[in-house]
Amino acid sequence: MCIPLVSIIIPVYNTEKYIGQCLESVIEQTYSNLEIILVDDGSTDGSRKICDEYANKDKRIKVLYQKNSGQAKARNYGIRYAHGIYIVYIDSDDYVSANHIEKMLKLAKQYNADLVQCSMKKFRDGKKEKSKFDKFDITVYSASDALREYCYQKTFTPSPWGKLIHASLMENMEFPVNMGYEDAALMYKVIGKAKTLVFTEEVMYYYRQHKASTMHTPFSDKKVDRIRVAEQFLDYIRENYPENHISAYTRYVLAQLQLLMELPFKKNYTNIKKLAYSNLKHARRIVLNDYLAPIKIKIMTGFSYFGATALMILGRIYMVVTKR
Repeated sequence: MCIPLVSIIIPVYNTEKYIGQCLESVIEQTYSNLEIILVDDGSTDGSRKICDEYANKDKRIKVLYQKNSGQAKARNYGIRYAHGIYIVYIDSDDYVSANHIEKMLKLAKQYNADLVQCSMKKFRDGKKEKSKFDKFDITVYSASDALREYCYQKTFTPSPWGKLIHASLMENMEFPVNMGYEDAALMYKVIGKAKTLVFTEEVMYYYRQHKASTMHTPFSDKKVDRIRVAEQFLDYIRENYPENHISAYTRYVLAQLQLLMELPFKKNYTNIKKLAYSNLKHARRIVLNDYLAPIKIKIMTGFSYFGATALMILGRIYMVVTKR
């Protein structure tokens, strides 16, 4: 009986407060045939020491080191040393359920799938969340159907974590370095390469919310890359999955909306503001006429008729309400 090796790649940067919980959840997996690749991205706290300590305790752990170059380069570096039939990405401030790998592998084998995604749950520092349900829907998708779900922000996500990925899907694939939204720039291509995909509603990935996390950092110029990635995605769908052309506009429009809602009120962002709003005006009618587009996104799109500045103000209100 073949017991496939699974490579778990964990980029690490200044997460000494959380990396222990992450690694404990990995080494305690009910599935044991793992290689655990930690890539220390030039940490300046005690993260590297903790990684080394765990490597000394568990022979499945290998620690790689690089100068601080970002998460994308760390993931690319890690996969070069991966030997597994499947790849799993985990962020070092998150953790996974004890049967994460075992259950994902079982689904991959059962449905002959080359990509399996589970549900995730957000949690705040110091608060451990558990799923409350015993029965979960499992759905099988073709790449085209999975990408349609991706367009509408439903099951499949742009994050590499929460997925069991057959190594063949990552061949000739790299996360783009020195740009924002590198996950979103790559993962739709990985989904598009898959023949069969499975989504399970079972929560097996726990996504920590804290002010130091990537998604909660202040505005930077890299966030402008969101609309460039959205343009690339739209072009990819047009060329490879034209049946999803209309669906792709939902994610394209959402990228413009999100950027405008986060964009600072500064003169040096005037041209970006004009570009994003021009893109939005060009595409918003398509989304409003798409009966499958989520109602929340339609409401935001409708609000865009009040102008770009109105969206920027709305974004400030949202950040205050959510205390971001």
